[in-house]
Amino acid sequence: MASVLQLSIVLIVLQNKAAPLIGLLLASGRGQRFDAGGHRNKLLASLPDGQTVVVASARAMCAALDHVVVVVPARGSLLEAALVDLPVRLVRNARAKEGMGASIAVGVHAMQAEFPDAEGWVIALADMPFIAPETIRAVAEGFLMANALFAVRSGNGAGDETCHHGRHETRRLIAAPTYRGRRGHPVAFSKQLADELLLLSGDVGASALLARHPALLIECDDGGIVRDIDTPADLAGAANYPPRAPSTSRKQL
Repeated sequence: MASVLQLSIVLIVLQNKAAPLIGLLLASGRGQRFDAGGHRNKLLASLPDGQTVVVASARAMCAALDHVVVVVPARGSLLEAALVDLPVRLVRNARAKEGMGASIAVGVHAMQAEFPDAEGWVIALADMPFIAPETIRAVAEGFLMANALFAVRSGNGAGDETCHHGRHETRRLIAAPTYRGRRGHPVAFSKQLADELLLLSGDVGASALLARHPALLIECDDGGIVRDIDTPADLAGAANYPPRAPSTSRKQL
C-alpha cells in the first residue's frame, strides 16, 4: 500500500507533465473482412447515432487525452475529410499495406518528433468505436500512476526493478484494460519501448512486446474494449449494442 506522502509525490509528478501520454489511433488498415473488394471503407460506415466509425473512435480518444495522432493511409483523403473538425494531428502512412505493425512504427516515429517529452503512447484501433472515454483515461492514468509510484519507491533509479518493504517490484512498461478476464484496447506503451515499436512490421502488431513485457492490467466494466467493427454483421449489430455488453473481437495489437 502506498503512503500518503508517496501518493502526494506521484500527483505532483503527474500534474507537472506537459504531455505525459499521447494518443495514437490506427486508421490505415484495409479492412478486407468488411469488404474484400476494397470498395467500402468500414471506418467511414455510419453507426446508429450517425457518426462514422472513425469519428466515434477519434472522439473518444480526444475526450480522454490532450493530444491525439491519427495514422491514415497515404491516399486517405476521405478519412482526412471525416476527421477535419476534430482536434487531431494526421499522419499519412505510406507503409499501410505492410500491416498494423508498420502503422504503429510510423505513428510512433511521428510522435517522437512532435512530442519529444511524452512518457509514452496510448495506442487504439479506429475500428473499435464502442470504447468509453473513461476507459481510455483509466488506462492512461493507471499507467502513469503506477510508474510514478515505482519511481518514488526506487528513488528515481534507472533500473526496471526494485524492492519495497521486502517485496520485489517491476516497472510496468505496458498497461491494458481487461473486461471479464479478457485483455482489450487501448494499450499504453512506455517511451522506453520506442526502439521496439519502431522496428514493428507486418500485421502482427505489438503482440511480441506484450509477450516480452508483462502488462499492468486494469479491470473495467466496458465491453467496448474487446468489440470491433470487422464485418458488415458487426456494423448491423451495433444498433443493439448496449454500452457495457460482452463482445467477440479477436483482434490484438
